[in-house]
Amino acid sequence: MTDSPASIAGPTSTATRHDGPRAAPPLPRPITYGLALGSFLCLAVGLWLHASRETSAQTLARAEVAVGVEVRAAPLTELQLALPLELPPASDADKPARGAALAQAIAEHDVVLVNFWATWCPPCLQELPSLLRLAAALRGAGRSVAVVAVSYDDDWASQRRALREAVADPQPAGVHWLRDPQGQGGAVDQMLRTAFGTEKLPETFALKRGVVRGAFIGAQQWDRGEMLRYLEALVAAP
Repeated sequence: MTDSPASIAGPTSTATRHDGPRAAPPLPRPITYGLALGSFLCLAVGLWLHASRETSAQTLARAEVAVGVEVRAAPLTELQLALPLELPPASDADKPARGAALAQAIAEHDVVLVNFWATWCPPCLQELPSLLRLAAALRGAGRSVAVVAVSYDDDWASQRRALREAVADPQPAGVHWLRDPQGQGGAVDQMLRTAFGTEKLPETFALKRGVVRGAFIGAQQWDRGEMLRYLEALVAAP
């Protein structure tokens, strides 16, 4: 009797044979879509941040050209930060407090304009009203920009008299008034303006986070729109 093909092959096995390692089951579609979306968002945010940095730098570059600032990138030195300055006395009869270093004057602001001036300097007095208007605009708008005026008068009394004559106020608000104790004819190597490389007054330096970012040589029209846009761009720039 001839055996059937089924009896020759033997009983059928229900087990599945695997010649290699078992493949991992595919992720559910919601998880796959979530991972892809997360990767895309991370990439998009990274590109946006990079583009924002480029845009703020480009905006600052255009603003620098518009105001004619001499662009710099020089960190403040220990000498510049440590040279003593005087705070204004409460009255002409009081002695001024000495030791207010530049570091203390700029500690609370993102951007600081340091203006070197004197009442015996005609261009300084020429630009003074617009500098005061700029300081008032910055304070009124709540911007994180401060104006620091470092005087090279020989005493506070002469400065107060000159300010009263020039702008009808012996100590206008909105400006951090300081005086270099070296005055007009003191030790040149101990003057703060010498440490900044200033030879003539007025000169003004734009500082950001301890770095000199720009220099304005000579008198400026401080309250013009281009100057405000420059300061806004400097605050926003990296």
